[in-house]
Order: sequence, then structure tokens, then C-alpha cells
Amino acid sequence: MQVVEPSRDIISVNVNVFKGDLLLTCTYSQDVNPEAYKSLSEGRNVFSFCPELHHLDKLGFKLCTIFRLKRVETLYVLTKDGSPHSMQIPLMVQEAAEDVGFDKANIRYFCLEGGGVHEISDLTIRKARHYSEIEQVLPYAKLEKVTEILRSENGCPSKRNSCCAKKIQTSKCNTMF
Repeated sequence: MQVVEPSRDIISVNVNVFKGDLLLTCTYSQDVNPEAYKSLSEGRNVFSFCPELHHLDKLGFKLCTIFRLKRVETLYVLTKDGSPHSMQIPLMVQEAAEDVGFDKANIRYFCLEGGGVHEISDLTIRKARHYSEIEQVLPYAKLEKVTEILRSENGCPSKRNSCCAKKIQTSKCNTMF
């Protein structure tokens, strides 16, 4: 079993400690995927946050101060996908960065899911805060899936069977007049 050095609790550390490149993670990501945790923490000062133990406002206030001091170069955020607690961390990182003008190009978001690590865009983090916007794009996702199926090798019946193609063509002509 691989031994991974535990991260420090971001809330209990003085703001003057934060500098350079950081990794902010949920407390259990190193248990979920030690390899991804180790890879993303390489060359970074690692801190964790536990939303089950601390109110999210504490993280937001701390991040605003950390960003305002301008000692942090880059920040990676690593959480467990699907966790209602962990999903709060990237939301608060984004909010704090916007509040104090920290360059969001210096923030990268990652989540652990299905044994792998996935990079998540800033736009996805923003959309996760707006359910009505997600609801509006869901029909397009379904349409893209149908298009993908139809364009696959065995997808569109008109390409497999010339008889079927003639029927489709005939029905198009009949509906046009």
C-alpha cells in the first residue's frame, strides 16, 4: 500500500503560510485515489478542507484573504465527483477568486470519478451553481447523443439498407407536398 503524506487543514493554518503553487482537496481524496492525489500534489503545498466539519463561509473568507495577499501562483482543486459536500469547494474557490480579482486562469479543477481523475472547466463550475441553465442545455445533450448514434457505423438505417433509404426518401418527398 502506498503511503501518502496527509494534507494540512486549510482553516487551521495562518494565511501567511500560503504561497507558490497549492493543491486544495477534500479530506478523503487521498484515500479515494492515492495515485491521482500524489500526482497533483507534486511540487505543491497541499491543504484540505472538510465541509462536514466547517461551514463553507470559513473557507470563502480564508480564500479571499489568501488570494488578496497575492502570494499564490496557481491553485489546483481536487474533489470527489458526486459528493454534495465536496462540490462546495470548487464553487467557493471560484467565488473567492472572482470577489478579489484573482486570475482564474491560474486555477484548475479536478475531480475523482470511476477510478480516474477528470479536469473540470471553470465554466462547468459556474454552471453547477445555476440549475436553470443546466436544465436548458439537457435537451441539447440528448440531441448530441442521438446524432452520435445515427452517425456511428451501425447507426443510420438508411446507410445499411438501400430499400430503407428509398422509403425514407419517398416519405420526405410525400411530406414536402
